[in-house]
Amino acid sequence: MIYDRFAIQVKWIGDNAMSTHTVNLDEAEGHLAELIELAQKGEEVVIAQKNKPAIKLVVCRRPGGKRVAGLHQGKVHLSNDFNDSLEDSFWTGEH
Repeated sequence: MIYDRFAIQVKWIGDNAMSTHTVNLDEAEGHLAELIELAQKGEEVVIAQKNKPAIKLVVCRRPGGKRVAGLHQGKVHLSNDFNDSLEDSFWTGEH
C-alpha cells in the first residue's frame, strides 16, 4: 500500500494534526492514482523535484448547494439602454 511508502510529515493546526505525504517525481509517476486517492481523503500530497517541494495535489471541489432564485435581487443594476442595439463601429472596430 502506498500510504506506508512515502515520507510523512505531521504538523499541528490548533488541536488537529495534518499529515503531509511527500514523494519525489520519479516515484510519483507510477503511483499517481494512489496519490490522488490520498488527496481525495483529505491528506496533503506534495510532489518534489530533486528533493524540493514543487507541486501540491489539491482536490477540485464543485460548488455545493442549490442556486437560489432572487438571492441578489436589487443588488445588480442594468442601464436603461442595456438591450439597445450597438453601433456598427463597435462591431467593426472603426472609430
